[in-house]
Amino acid sequence: MWRHRFLIKGSEQELAWLNAQAQRRYLLMAIHGNWYQFKKVPTIYRVFSEYVPQAIAADMSNSNSAFQVLAQVQVQQPDIQIVYTGSDQPALQQTTMAPTDPKIRLQVALQLRDRAMNTINLSLYAGVVVWGLFLILILHRGDTDLIGVWMLMLLVGLLAVLGLYRTGASFAESNQPVTA
Repeated sequence: MWRHRFLIKGSEQELAWLNAQAQRRYLLMAIHGNWYQFKKVPTIYRVFSEYVPQAIAADMSNSNSAFQVLAQVQVQQPDIQIVYTGSDQPALQQTTMAPTDPKIRLQVALQLRDRAMNTINLSLYAGVVVWGLFLILILHRGDTDLIGVWMLMLLVGLLAVLGLYRTGASFAESNQPVTA
């Protein structure tokens, strides 16, 4: 099963959503951009995420560990990976994890938030160009019957952009900078 979510990787908001999926017995298998792949499993897992330097990330797939590596996401600046692990052992289901280095978490959150905002802005500009071209086509043809279609497209587009900006605002609220 594939799900699309617009979340900052490694954030508390993302981890809460992944664990909600795991409670429904859908275990994370891979992450590609904003697409998350899950598979149905017979047991309930607990999912953890950690920011890990590249040198350590390669050694984390030790099969003797109580934690199973589920997915990894490469972050360019800083040069780290976000490693998602999970466990179905009852003793680890109640484990609380302390967040990693606050400076690294802040750098990652800011970089991913900037990427998300760039996606939102690009969507907005592309929509304006498409709507503008459509309006020019309508006016050039003199076909006033299509004005209603153009207005409907404009309304749907505005609602979509407002939804994206609301998501971006929730990023800002849920990923407030942590001072060290």
